[in-house]
Amino acid sequence: MYKLMFFGVAAMTAAGAASAQTADAPTWSGPYAGLHAGYGIDGDAHMDISGTSTATNNAIASGTRPRAIGQDREGFVGGGQVGWNFQRGNWVFGPEGDFSYMRTRGTNSVYTNATGGGVQETLARSRMEWMGSARLRAGHTLGNGLVYATGGYAFGKVKGSATFNTPTGVQNYAGRNSYTAQGWTAGGGAEFRPFHEGNLSKVSFGLEATYYDLGRSHIYNGGTNAATINSGAYVIGRDTRGYNGVVKVNYAF
Repeated sequence: MYKLMFFGVAAMTAAGAASAQTADAPTWSGPYAGLHAGYGIDGDAHMDISGTSTATNNAIASGTRPRAIGQDREGFVGGGQVGWNFQRGNWVFGPEGDFSYMRTRGTNSVYTNATGGGVQETLARSRMEWMGSARLRAGHTLGNGLVYATGGYAFGKVKGSATFNTPTGVQNYAGRNSYTAQGWTAGGGAEFRPFHEGNLSKVSFGLEATYYDLGRSHIYNGGTNAATINSGAYVIGRDTRGYNGVVKVNYAF
């Protein structure tokens, strides 16, 4: 479902640019700045769980603790961008930087049978707080529209936490992480300028869909009470990658 949404946004960008064609085509050269808002998705994520000791590895092997937790992380994305276009004929290229507040979050629990009876919970949470990128754009004009591909460096604030509880709700292991992840992003989009006179002719509207990969994060979950403090730890690994689809408004200077 999430990948269909991503490619649907990409198809809409091409349709929007094609419908904006006119004989009085604008120039795209020069600096611009604007705002964007949309939705981020990170579907079908797989969080692997491993142990650091005989006790925690045996718990995973016996099934009293899970080997993995599936999790979907999704939510609002919004922020601003600045860039500079260079135009040669119908070809347009240049750098763009953006920064987005993100509310893409996910929470999931897995319940397993405990050794002494009862059912115990393993709970994991993850979220992205914000994300920025420094990219290049290259595209081709279509009348009043511009269709482009984009890609470059990306970075973002990633947070995660987990708890390993007993059947009575006692927390045996827990951990959290918070760091700035780095990686890459790539995608495509389209802009069009529907106005032809005055300052409004400098306003463009667009759609953009991008994929990002910020590497893999880990949450170290150590023992939290006298019974588990010296019995090793559980390590949860999660890939930080997903799709963002946004609506953009730019003003050219």
